Amino acid sequence: ATEVCLLPIADMFNHFGASPHTRMRETESAYVLRLERPVTAGEQVFMTYGNLPNFQLFINGAFVESDNPFDAVEVSCQEAIAAGPSDEIADDRIEDLLASGVLDPGRTWLVSRTDLLPDGLATVLAVLGSPQQAYQEWVDGGKGVVDLAADVAPGTREAVYLGVLRLVTLLRARLRGRKRNRAEFEAEDVGGAAGALAATVRRLRDGMLAVIATLEEQVLDAMSDDSSEDAEA
Repeated sequence: ATEVCLLPIADMFNHFGASPHTRMRETESAYVLRLERPVTAGEQVFMTYGNLPNFQLFINGAFVESDNPFDAVEVSCQEAIAAGPSDEIADDRIEDLLASGVLDPGRTWLVSRTDLLPDGLATVLAVLGSPQQAYQEWVDGGKGVVDLAADVAPGTREAVYLGVLRLVTLLRARLRGRKRNRAEFEAEDVGGAAGALAATVRRLRDGMLAVIATLEEQVLDAMSDDSSEDAEA
């Protein structure tokens, strides 16, 4: 069972996910903090709250971390479907994806710096956009997760690449949606915190946009590499 407890002093440490000085470890009788790298006189000692993306840090603590190595963007089931073709064939394939368990209305995927294209998300894009033969091979193979690192049916990788590019457009539109202007923040200002909150929200959005840009760059590079290999063949 999960136990909740108060840890005096431990909650005084600030978070630094990229390179903390210490992290909390649980023993049979205590929670222990030990230095993992040197500390100079007068230096602030940081711990980590976990390998968390900025949107979770913002929700939990109203702050974000600059250059967060664990930053990520949440992708909903609906956004994954919207990144695929919209026709009757796609509707049939969505039903198969739901039946297989790969797709679930409440499921989300994290597109992160450490996992730019989660297997489940890649599978949805592959199944929705692949040619009929590739789709049939997926069905005949048991409707499992598509492994892009293995040999896949012709047209599968191309379907994923195009799906990712459509998804990138959708995510950018969502993140760049209506921005609150400074006057709106100041109207709700408590204790002069509006400017700081606005700056934090901008850093949160900019970090997620950077993750999306990295995903787009890698997919475009992969498409270029595949085109070069086809030309050489």
